[in-house]
Amino acid sequence: MIGHRWCRHCGKDYSYEGYSVNIMTFCPHCLRFDHLECEYGYGHIVPCQILLGEQPIGVIHISDGHYHLESLYLDINIVLKDTGIKALEEAEKIVSQALQEKYREQNK
Repeated sequence: MIGHRWCRHCGKDYSYEGYSVNIMTFCPHCLRFDHLECEYGYGHIVPCQILLGEQPIGVIHISDGHYHLESLYLDINIVLKDTGIKALEEAEKIVSQALQEKYREQNK
């Protein structure tokens, strides 16, 4: 699925392409969480692909009955405390913080 968005924070446009019906996008310009497409209420909400514009940077999935957040890009591999839609919200906060930290480190 190919999508096009204008970031709700900075207003810049970007494209994204996801392999899942559940997608969390972050703006590649301002690095902020911008959009969540999810089958909440209709079907499974995981796996949920995490994208920084067109770049896949992580995934949320269930393993052993627990929600996991994995991102090689951000060096994250954790079990989330929450479940369901709350797990996606928890992951969004973790990824947002990690993106900001990565940006600060790269621009020192």
